[in-house]
Amino acid sequence: MGMRIRLTDEVRYLIRRLTLAGYGAWAVGGCVRDGILGREIHDWDVCTSAKPLEIMRVFEAEKVVPTGLKHGTLTVIIAGAAIETTTLRTDGDYSDHRRPESVRFVDELSLDLARRDFTINAMAYNDEEGLIDIFGGVDDIGGGVIKCVGNARERFGQDALRILRAARFSSQLDFTIEASTGEAAYDMRFDLNYISRERVLAEMVKLLEGKANARAARENAAIISAALGVESIDVSWKRLEADAPVAFALILADKAVNAVRSLKADNRTISRVKSLCEIMDRPVPNTPYQALTLLKDAENDAAVEDLMRVWACRNVKFNEDVIISAMSKCHRVKDLAVNGNDLAAMGYTGKAVADALRALLNLVISGEAENTREALVRISSASRQYPREDAKNDEDMTRRLV
Repeated sequence: MGMRIRLTDEVRYLIRRLTLAGYGAWAVGGCVRDGILGREIHDWDVCTSAKPLEIMRVFEAEKVVPTGLKHGTLTVIIAGAAIETTTLRTDGDYSDHRRPESVRFVDELSLDLARRDFTINAMAYNDEEGLIDIFGGVDDIGGGVIKCVGNARERFGQDALRILRAARFSSQLDFTIEASTGEAAYDMRFDLNYISRERVLAEMVKLLEGKANARAARENAAIISAALGVESIDVSWKRLEADAPVAFALILADKAVNAVRSLKADNRTISRVKSLCEIMDRPVPNTPYQALTLLKDAENDAAVEDLMRVWACRNVKFNEDVIISAMSKCHRVKDLAVNGNDLAAMGYTGKAVADALRALLNLVISGEAENTREALVRISSASRQYPREDAKNDEDMTRRLV
């Protein structure tokens, strides 16, 4: 029969039920592609000649959710598994560069496959008929190629997000983009302005976390720049062994925070990018004191861990052991053996409390004071004759404490 793809029991059951009812039904799209590649399949999609109401009748005993009824898509719940099931269709005009204004239900699988984005995503399968590959998807998988179904400019004109998806698949699968597809994507890259920022963010995260992210970023730098609304990105790095927040800081540097905000990223991502960008230009620490100072100035230790990932991507030499060792030592005010209440009891008031704590931290980090309650109380007590509120900065307060 040729190539076989291992369907889940739930998908096989759904296809069999539709087939027994007299309809055609096939697993389709990315799940077929990933099955051929031997990748883990997270989402199963089924296409069928049954119309939406006919799908509901076949599965009247199961839960059916009308997730995209206008476009013929229902989600059928089989034994807890949600399977997106869509009627075969052709698409009308795409006036918003994203979704068709209308669809026409059809009976021929070939017409449905012809509307899809890339050849590797335009294949269908069921156990009875085997693999149906009209547009050469298997050959393109074998050749590691991303190629549009039919005319690339037409495909991208219908849905501009496909431009960024091509780059994303190139990164995730470590495939190259076929010449005419790549040329059309480059020429039409500014159509990505029509796409919602949230959808761009979702594609960018997958691209930046792909196994070929460095190569894909270099080869698609203009497309990524257009998607992010910047003039250029940094591509002078090797494969990134980290997640998207680090990657955004790596490729965008001081533009990263504004970029992730414009993409409507969550607050945790924005905060992480901001914390990393604040120390991106700091020199590599070579001594324990330099490492402790870097850790003190960073928003948190995680930002320094992210910075080490950036250095690794840029082939910057650094002593990880020195930094990791410093993390276990006193490098933040909360690590001190005294706290604000202790200083207040000695007569420190107002801003002078925070200033004195930071000054004590500087002394501990530099090795001029031990981080013990006895030593820090002695230093603070000996400095009580000096006015604390008028210290100009941490260095000034440090000098007064010593």
